[in-house]
Amino acid sequence: MTSEETATLASRVFQMISEGRLAAARDLLEQTLAARQPDDARFAQVLVLYNRLGLPRVLKLTDQRKRMLRQRLKEHPDLSWWEAYFARVGRSKFLMGQNQIDWCASFDWLLKPTNMTKVLEGNYDPKGGGRTVRFDENDEAAFRMSGNIG
Repeated sequence: MTSEETATLASRVFQMISEGRLAAARDLLEQTLAARQPDDARFAQVLVLYNRLGLPRVLKLTDQRKRMLRQRLKEHPDLSWWEAYFARVGRSKFLMGQNQIDWCASFDWLLKPTNMTKVLEGNYDPKGGGRTVRFDENDEAAFRMSGNIG
């Protein structure tokens, strides 16, 4: 990051703070720092989160997986977004393999853009008597970070 880019970032952060938008300032700083980490470190962080789910573990990060993950990390650079995403996956009995077809979501499946959208839109959320989808703070923060809400 050049000194000019640093000055611009600092100016934006101070402006947000002066406007009382502390969470937005924090998010901007976290995203900037996350985007600057080497790929291998960012890949490892996401893999740790995924492997904690108890789904089939990722044992090898192939070139194809690296390409997919690199692209998804460009879209969602903040690690807290990935924590919220995998937490949502973990709440889905269907994605976790508790279904009639004995299928569970793999790492590759979860990285595909169309599948990621379905997960984020609540298609696999537990249904409890109605079609109401409940979001927690992490889901809302993840949605804000996705750029789909201001």
